Amino acid sequence: MTIYLGPGEAKEVNVALQPRGLDPDPPDDEWPAGYFTLYGYVTGHGLTPAPIPVEGAGIYAGLDHTAKSDANGYYVHRRCPDLREQCPDGWGVRCYHQDYRDQLKTIYHAAGEIVRLDFDLMAR
Repeated sequence: MTIYLGPGEAKEVNVALQPRGLDPDPPDDEWPAGYFTLYGYVTGHGLTPAPIPVEGAGIYAGLDHTAKSDANGYYVHRRCPDLREQCPDGWGVRCYHQDYRDQLKTIYHAAGEIVRLDFDLMAR
């Protein structure tokens, strides 16, 4: 996917692009039992002609922990609870930012998995 960065600037984004220090594969001591990891990019449409990275978007996957996207729109959420027992049809992951409409995606993943989940938000 191409992301618009500024006048005359564009950047191709793929799964290999990860800012330093945000590896989706966490060390064992940061990965409590019963949780899985979500990671991905948050982009936005409507404020510019092409999609742009959205910095500061919140990604909420249940309980009380929220991840935030960085300046590249990249996030890693390491504390996503395995809710398969309570939600057999899947549960929602919400991405929100004050300048964009919220986006909700339904997931169904088990503890210990590492899952890429990208969001593409529309301007309000």
